[in-house]
Amino acid sequence: MATILGPLGSNFEKLPEHK
Repeated sequence: MATILGPLGSNFEKLPEHK
């Protein structure tokens, strides 16, 4: 998914829910 989100992927990685 990070590939689709692109730069936004970094933000999602910081989210606890994404973990």
